[in-house]
Amino acid sequence: MKLPVVSGSDAVKAFRKVGYEFRHAEPPHRRLSIPDHKELAKGTLGR
Repeated sequence: MKLPVVSGSDAVKAFRKVGYEFRHAEPPHRRLSIPDHKELAKGTLGR
């Protein structure tokens, strides 16, 4: 599957739109970090 080229802010918007939580409410408070780049590196979304 070929993934689109997106910016960090576009990726955050897409994750929020589908209801993804960037910080778990309960311990351990795991976090998702997305770099704020104009173009995310290949493979960043594929992991």
